[in-house]
Amino acid sequence: MTGLTATACDAPIEKLTVTRHAQRELQLHGRRGGTRTVAPGTGRKPAVTLDDRVAITLLHLRFATRQRAIATLFGINQQTISNIVRQTRPLLVLAGHTVSPTGTTLADADAVTQYHSTTTTFS
Repeated sequence: MTGLTATACDAPIEKLTVTRHAQRELQLHGRRGGTRTVAPGTGRKPAVTLDDRVAITLLHLRFATRQRAIATLFGINQQTISNIVRQTRPLLVLAGHTVSPTGTTLADADAVTQYHSTTTTFS
């Protein structure tokens, strides 16, 4: 199986960007109870980028990494990790990506760091 390099991620991330934007607008529409009253692009920017969302989801699904360990790595709380995985998993499915477990479990932040330092790509 070939690894997933940073360049190989560009096309899927671009595809996911459109899908994530639509998902986010739908959430905001429901929260507002109607259409936008201000122009798109205004307001608070997301704290976690789409690239990070995909990385978080892949760490959790492919490597069975605990949410607490991922939260430590990204400097956010565990509930945010849970929300990110819940929101990003359907985006990956819509984009035609299936995430299969590797059989390798990265139980804590140190295991993730060590795995990353010994491999150049995520397989």
